Amino acid sequence: MKRIITFLCILSIYPLANNAQSIINGNFETWQSMIISEPTGSATANLELLRRYGEIPTPSVTKTTDAHTGLYACKVETQIVNSDTSIGYVVFGKNGESGPEGGYPYTQKPDSIVGWFKSNINVSDSGLILVSFSLNGATVLQKMFFLKGAHSTYTRFSFPLNIPVGFACDTAMVGFASSDPFNEHTARPGSWVIMDDISFIGTGITQQIPNSNFELWSDLTFEKPAEWLNYYNSELNASVLKTTDKYAGNYAAKITTIAEGSHVVYATYNGYETNQGPAGGNPYTLMADTLIGYYKYIPQGIDTAIVGVQLKKNGVTLTWEIMMLYSATSYTQFSIPFHTMTAPDTIIILIGSSTWYATPSNVGSMLYIDEVQLKSQPLSTSIRQNQKIFSNMLYPNPAQGELNIDFTLSSPEETNIFIHDLSGKLISTTFIKANAGVNNKTIDINNLSKGMYTLTIQTNSKQIRTTKFIVK
Repeated sequence: MKRIITFLCILSIYPLANNAQSIINGNFETWQSMIISEPTGSATANLELLRRYGEIPTPSVTKTTDAHTGLYACKVETQIVNSDTSIGYVVFGKNGESGPEGGYPYTQKPDSIVGWFKSNINVSDSGLILVSFSLNGATVLQKMFFLKGAHSTYTRFSFPLNIPVGFACDTAMVGFASSDPFNEHTARPGSWVIMDDISFIGTGITQQIPNSNFELWSDLTFEKPAEWLNYYNSELNASVLKTTDKYAGNYAAKITTIAEGSHVVYATYNGYETNQGPAGGNPYTLMADTLIGYYKYIPQGIDTAIVGVQLKKNGVTLTWEIMMLYSATSYTQFSIPFHTMTAPDTIIILIGSSTWYATPSNVGSMLYIDEVQLKSQPLSTSIRQNQKIFSNMLYPNPAQGELNIDFTLSSPEETNIFIHDLSGKLISTTFIKANAGVNNKTIDINNLSKGMYTLTIQTNSKQIRTTKFIVK
């Protein structure tokens, strides 16, 4: 029996000003591209983060010019992502349903693995080098070697493999990590390793580790609706796509139930995912409201789509309201009224192209969704235009030292620029008297720690736009 799991698509935490409580980009008019740079021929923690969280707040694997030889080396780092500890790793193989798998063709018997590294590994932590050989899909030899301490200059490692007599293989897998993934309780955020020039040595060795000098990198581009996240399976198929088959405006979102090995990907949340489940959401304080939107639904097998609203107060659920969506070949309105006896502080919205109990027979169910909004704060033409005005306003992203902001207004307005961290804490406020037309502002971010932040532009006429940026 195949196992089913929900992968979540996330709307960023948005610190709303005053009483504005709209659903940002609920009309899916604004889409953003993100680029992930990967060592060619490898599977990395970056793609695992992308598949799990729908985005990469700060990459765990990066290309660096601090190379032992050539132009580039590879840096892996252990960090906190959405309150979870993420270990940076690179494996010469592919990303499978449960992590790295496969490898590359290899038939020889090397004596040792050698290479060069720099590191800053926490005293209770250890970097890891993994070497595995398999034959006909079965592991015949696996070795783990550990790196310790701080090395500010390149240091050579050499580990004997001690391959036994009679050994034969057809596949090798080589990887390294910033912490020991087999003892995750020892992993410490901030531990990092830079690796370069890895190789097998031994008598008659001619087969080598592919791209072991990290000179080759591939840029992978992914698109997502602004303020929402997208999810991918191991084949990098997306669960959320932009479509011109819309109810209004230019675009809508198409959520498709896709296969991920023995899993099924089918749902979106406006929050962020942790090991303990969904968290975050949008600030929200009304005790009674109605969520409305428009959908089309083409199920596969016996299936229904779902839309749900969860209200929370101090992290405690006050109410869950869920509505099933049935087959509809033309856009149809849904309406979910909700109320609580206590004023909430957070709203989380669930939208899924299949039910909780989806099976692989439901792969291909398609939910078209558009104009998702709260009755108390409906989407309007002006809001839709403002989303277009403020698109692509931040650069560079990721940023370091300074962040440039470009935005356009139809008339002069007093404008505040807010920066919040992902907990919603206000970090800084910048006031400007914005002009009609294009406005340019550079903000000093030297005081910000590495990680993800939200930047909100609010004009005197209450035009509001929020987007995310990364400090590297």
